[in-house]
Amino acid sequence: MVTRSKECFDSAAKRHWGNAEVMDKATRIAAADHHFGIAAECAIKYAIAQTNPGSVPKKHLNVLWGSATQLLDPGAFSELCATLKGDNPFDMQIWLIDDRYAETGALEADIKTVDNGQTTSRYDRRRQATLGILLHAGLLP
Repeated sequence: MVTRSKECFDSAAKRHWGNAEVMDKATRIAAADHHFGIAAECAIKYAIAQTNPGSVPKKHLNVLWGSATQLLDPGAFSELCATLKGDNPFDMQIWLIDDRYAETGALEADIKTVDNGQTTSRYDRRRQATLGILLHAGLLP
């Protein structure tokens, strides 16, 4: 029987960020993109746990993005709240946790898409959003 450890959102966020960076350097963008999303989700949950211990929602990033600001201390996490009130590059229509089951090569074209009104690809926007979330959650220097 496997013993599961207690949720450690800060450690998980950093681990997934590191995994994403390794995958990015190896040009495995679908894997990197997925880890960016999980890193962002963990960082947001870490910040929520700092504000409201015991009330971290069991939601994935594409849903959590829109509701997290209601659970965060706007004083302690003002920049994170501002980020989460902005454009969501992990929108439910274009980033799904279930993409982890996708066939190899099936996601790359979508990830590289530059949406109308944007100047960078979905991938680059997600990477930058994740970096900002980790910084604003106090998880990166």
